[in-house]
Amino acid sequence: MWKFPSNPLMIFQKAHLRAWIYFVGALIALSIALVAAVGSQIASAYNQMAMAFLLAIFALGLAAAVAVTVVPYLARRVRTDWIHVKISYKITREGWIFFAACILIGLSAVNTGNNLLFMILSAMLAAILVSGVASKMVLSHWRMALDFPERLFAERPALGVVTAHNRSRWIPGISVSIEPLIDQPHPLLFEPVYFPYLKTGSAERRRLELFFTRRGRYAQAAVKLTTQFPFGFIEKSLHVPQAHELLVFPRIDPVDTFFEILPLISGEYESFLKGKGIDLYSLRDYLPPDSARAIHWKASAKSSGLKVKEFAREDERRLLLIFDATCEDPATVNPEAFEKSVSLCACLADHFFREGAELSYCKDDDTLIEGSSEQTLDEIFTELALLEVRPGSSKLVRRVDRLLRTDKDAFKIIFTVQGRGNLPTPLWQSSHVVFIADLFSGKATPTPQG
Repeated sequence: MWKFPSNPLMIFQKAHLRAWIYFVGALIALSIALVAAVGSQIASAYNQMAMAFLLAIFALGLAAAVAVTVVPYLARRVRTDWIHVKISYKITREGWIFFAACILIGLSAVNTGNNLLFMILSAMLAAILVSGVASKMVLSHWRMALDFPERLFAERPALGVVTAHNRSRWIPGISVSIEPLIDQPHPLLFEPVYFPYLKTGSAERRRLELFFTRRGRYAQAAVKLTTQFPFGFIEKSLHVPQAHELLVFPRIDPVDTFFEILPLISGEYESFLKGKGIDLYSLRDYLPPDSARAIHWKASAKSSGLKVKEFAREDERRLLLIFDATCEDPATVNPEAFEKSVSLCACLADHFFREGAELSYCKDDDTLIEGSSEQTLDEIFTELALLEVRPGSSKLVRRVDRLLRTDKDAFKIIFTVQGRGNLPTPLWQSSHVVFIADLFSGKATPTPQG
C-alpha cells in the first residue's frame, strides 16, 4: 500500500542518482523544445518559413527523443501499488440530496445556456472528485493493531484495545471509524471505534467492547475503515487486513445458576473424599481403633458418649470429567440442551479448580488433561469450546474397563448424550452421570455414587 515517506529527504537519499539525472535532463530538454516551438510560431508569423520549419522539426525531435529514452525508464521506476487500493463507496442521505441538486442545476444550465449555472455545476462535480481523492489519501496511510484478552468467555463482555497509527507526515486523519466486517463466518463483533482527529505521524489507543454470543473459534481476516471526510456526501470504506483467530470459552455462570445439581455433586464429592485432612468433615461415635487425638471433647461432653472428628481428605482431591458427545443420530440431540451441558461442565471445572481440586479431563482420543494449574483449566476450556456432537457409537461402552481402571481414586462426572439405561452398570455405579436430555427438560439428573 502506498504511503508518504516518514522523511521527505529520504526521496532524494533513496532514489537512484541516474533516475534523477534522467528526470532533470528530461525537464531541460522539454523546456528547450517548448522554446523552439514558440520560436517556430514567431518565425512563421514573420514569414520566415525555413526557420519555422527547422525549429518545429527540432522541437518535435527533441520531444520524441525524451519520449523514447527517458519516459520508459522513469515509468519502470514509478510505484503503482497505491493505485490498487480498493475503496468502496456508498452514497449517504446528504449525498443523494447533493446529487439531486446537481441534476437539477445541470438540466437548468442546458435549457437556459446560462454560463453561471455551468460554473456552479462544475464546482459541485469538482467537489465530488476532491472528496474521493482526499478520502483515499487519508485512508491509505492508516495502520492499526488489535489486541484481545487472553481468556474470552461466551456471553460475557470483554474489553480489547485498538491502536490506530497515522503514518502520513502531511495529511492528518479526520473523522475515521474502525468497524468489523459482518460478511464473514463467525466474525469478531465490536462496536465501531471513532477517531475524530489523528494528527500526522501519531498513534492513538481506544477500547473495544467485545461480546461473543457463542463459544467456539472466531476468525477475522480484515477490518473496515470508513470516513465521510470531507463533505459527508459519500462514505468511503477501505478493508485493512487484520488476521486474528480467537477461541471463546464456554459460558461460565455463577454456581447459583445450577444450584439444583451442584450441591448434590459437591456432597458426593466430599463423601467420596472422606479421610484424613485438616478440614472437619463430620462427627461420629468413638470406635476402639480410633486415636485419642481425634476425640472431639466439647461434643463428647454434650453427649452421652465419646465423639470422634472425621476430616475431609485433601491429598486425593481429584476430579475426572468425561464428556460423551457421540451418538447414532446427532439430530436427536437438542442444541440448547447440549450448549447448557457444555456450560455446566465448564462451570464445574472452574468451581472445583477454585476449591483446590486436581482436575482431569478425558479427551475423545482417551488421553487425559490433568493438573491443578490454570493452564490445565484453560486446556479443559479449550476442549469444551471446540466440542461438537459427533455421529457414531458411544465410546463409553468400549472404554468402561479402562475408565474403571484409570484414576480409581478420582471422582468421576460423566456428561452423556445417551439415554437412561444405555450405560454399563459398573460405570453407572462408580460415577455421577449427567444426562443432557434430562438437564434441558428439567428432570432430575443426579445418579448417586455407587
